[in-house]
Amino acid sequence: MKNKKYIFSPISGFIQNINETKDSLNYKKKIIIHSNNKIIVSPCDGIIKNYFPKKNNFIIQSYPNLNISVKNKYIFQKKKQAKFLSIIKKNRKICSGETIFIVNNLKKNNKFIYTQTIIEILCNRKIKKIKNSLYKVKAGITILTYI
Repeated sequence: MKNKKYIFSPISGFIQNINETKDSLNYKKKIIIHSNNKIIVSPCDGIIKNYFPKKNNFIIQSYPNLNISVKNKYIFQKKKQAKFLSIIKKNRKICSGETIFIVNNLKKNNKFIYTQTIIEILCNRKIKKIKNSLYKVKAGITILTYI
């Protein structure tokens, strides 16, 4: 019996969109989540391979054939860059549910509206759905998909 690899939501919020594609070698799933929360966690166990704290994104390699990219974009009423604390300082092993980013408190003039988190899963095995329509998710608890 093969072990299932579960991908959890990295942030609590609402799913805006789920796209699935397949090319000749890989399956790809893209999930967009909108949230008002300020904590972003790891969606699975693995090793952070590429980490870009200034761009608010990272890539986790879970198996040799499974890469998960998480990109975060902070939306404000006034167009200014978000300030956030990066919990992870270098590439290393990480566990599912471990905190990676925390958004700092912002000035009163710049009102924080929401975070847009994009999860891209790239694998050479089929990515299975948990539910056909999933709208509300909890960080580190709600399973988005499994492989």
